[in-house]
Amino acid sequence: TSTPCTTLFTNAKSPGGAPVTPTETATAAINIAHSPGANVATLFSLINGTPAFAPSLPSAPNDYLLGVSYSGAGNSGANAQPNAVAVDSLGNSWFVTIDINSSAAFKFSPTGAALSPAGGFGNSALFLPQSVAIDLNDIAWAVDSANRLVEISPSGTVLGTSTGGGLANPVSVAVDGQNSVWAVNFSTNSISKFSHAGAAISPPSGYVGGNINKPTSLGIDQSNNVWVTNQLPGTGSISKFTSAGVPVTVTAPYTGGGLNNPQGLAFDHQNNLWISNYGNNSLSTFSPSGVAISPSTGFTGGGLKGPSTLSIDGAGNIWAANLGGTTISEFNNGGVPVSPATGYGLGLFSGANGLAIDGSGNVWVANTGTTTSSTFVFEVIGAAVPVVTPTAFGIQQGTLSTEP
Repeated sequence: TSTPCTTLFTNAKSPGGAPVTPTETATAAINIAHSPGANVATLFSLINGTPAFAPSLPSAPNDYLLGVSYSGAGNSGANAQPNAVAVDSLGNSWFVTIDINSSAAFKFSPTGAALSPAGGFGNSALFLPQSVAIDLNDIAWAVDSANRLVEISPSGTVLGTSTGGGLANPVSVAVDGQNSVWAVNFSTNSISKFSHAGAAISPPSGYVGGNINKPTSLGIDQSNNVWVTNQLPGTGSISKFTSAGVPVTVTAPYTGGGLNNPQGLAFDHQNNLWISNYGNNSLSTFSPSGVAISPSTGFTGGGLKGPSTLSIDGAGNIWAANLGGTTISEFNNGGVPVSPATGYGLGLFSGANGLAIDGSGNVWVANTGTTTSSTFVFEVIGAAVPVVTPTAFGIQQGTLSTEP
């Protein structure tokens, strides 16, 4: 009942629509981790002139986000730039790097232990990998700049390298609920499909049509439909295909909702599509039928600055990596920013270009813009709500973007 305890419990409420006031410090600490940008100054004021623990912060921080950097999983050069991340069923995080001298896949345990060797996995089979996805067997699939699809086992063995199926400058890869692997091709405005054994299913030209126009990313919804974000025409558009590669957006692509140079995409549990817009620092959302839900300006605020990859946690909150800034951002499922106007982790990140959430609610970030080997991978501790992983399993079970 002391004033400090009352202040702590009042300002460390649980996030969500009906915040619960904690009655002990463990829950208060967990709530602060889940809402690192809430009531920062008031909570900081609880530190008195003789802090109980050292060291203590000299002034109130931007937020209470706690990030840990890792470099021991094979960063063989100071410029090994990770640009994508995916999480498997055991909570291990897979990163791929685009530096020409260290093109490889790197694997970390849920606690940051290095599970890949000094040179990473697949460094002789990968050339500037652009994206990575995990299938239902915890196999990692990466597409690279040599027009290849590379399959890597959970232990790091390269199981195969696939070509054909229309692969031509693939920029994004995803696995559907049937364990098929999909890629989108920037050079030929097409998508490619492969079996879980790596055999090409799509024709030599890939699946075309659907008004694909300079694609940037690809994702699968809970009905196994394939969605593609496009840089063109105008400020951008969205294309949609069935699981058989048949175009849905035949007459015209989906537009509006604030689209402006769309980059990343993710689906919530209602099958709504969320998109990050690099061009106007916003988020857009569309219904399963392609109708824009977001306003014409998109959802803004929350520190968005050149957002790239998106990930949605188990409560439906949307997390964005800010490639154009030094933070990450969080929005609730209604498009309202949860992170402060400066974003989370001010100055902690450098060109965040990959972001994924694990089954414990940790947020893993690929720090693409860094040139310091000790900060190229970050784990943000417990800031998100745990989510089902890998994404393909959530699609298969109908539990995409839900708690495990």
